[in-house]
Amino acid sequence: MGRGGLEAYGALVLRVVLGVIYVAHAYLALVVMGLAKAVEYQRAMHIPLPEIGVWYLIVAHGLGGILLILGLLVRWAALANIPIMAGALWFVHLQQGFFILGGKSGYEYVLVLLGATIAQALLGAGAFTLKK
Repeated sequence: MGRGGLEAYGALVLRVVLGVIYVAHAYLALVVMGLAKAVEYQRAMHIPLPEIGVWYLIVAHGLGGILLILGLLVRWAALANIPIMAGALWFVHLQQGFFILGGKSGYEYVLVLLGATIAQALLGAGAFTLKK
């Protein structure tokens, strides 16, 4: 038992914020960049199998983000997004340093998203879900 029973609402806030961010990232890859540019970007970052990676990102972020927002299959949706955030940390942002500063996309933001996604996978859905 926690302090005042607000833990479920904390998981809700985390889940909705992550869901919105992930849906926006899927939209960025699919619509704003387009498939070809997204694949080209992953290839330039030396991400293995970029053609598969882009589709994995779109499905995991898009569908996973929607599931997070709705509170359905939350742990699975979070788990599906952990490899993407770990890959972004390793392949794209790690060599740019910690801070987002001076035109460099440091890894502080990606690290927060990775940690939050792991926390969501451990916490579960929280309050106000469409399950049951």
